[in-house]
Amino acid sequence: MIYIVSGYMRTGTTMMMRALEAGGMDAYYEDELYELPKDEIARAVLNPHTIDGKLFKCIAGGMLRLAAWKYKVIFMQRHYSEIKASCDKLFGVDSPLCAEKAFHQLMRYTAGVIDQRRDMQWTGIQYRAVVEDPLAVFGVLKNKGGWPIDPAKAAAVVDPDMCHHKAA
Repeated sequence: MIYIVSGYMRTGTTMMMRALEAGGMDAYYEDELYELPKDEIARAVLNPHTIDGKLFKCIAGGMLRLAAWKYKVIFMQRHYSEIKASCDKLFGVDSPLCAEKAFHQLMRYTAGVIDQRRDMQWTGIQYRAVVEDPLAVFGVLKNKGGWPIDPAKAAAVVDPDMCHHKAA
């Protein structure tokens, strides 16, 4: 089984990776954003046996290229207005990186592809739910989703003060 955290940028994928690693999972990454260089992702995509049992972050579009294997996926979700506000602060107002139409298209397309794959069990997780009640979210992931984590340790690293740009 390979464990994946996915989603659009600014949806809390890094926060989720940090929490799952604190909860006891063996995470496969290279930098502080829990990302891998493209050549490492390509190697993992083509040879999933090399990362069996590990957790890694694969942003939305990369999910489509994964070789057949057994996967558990957390697909992070967040209200577009919060993503837009976060992007505007990080990249500047009206950055094409966070265009609303592109966001909705990629999220629908990726969710549809993941949903059709027989080798993936996926769970949509709302960013706000993790921030507001992390222990409940990680408890559900462990008890109902079979994720090999300690929910209390995972929840302990979620900092609600880091949640900026809340939608009304």
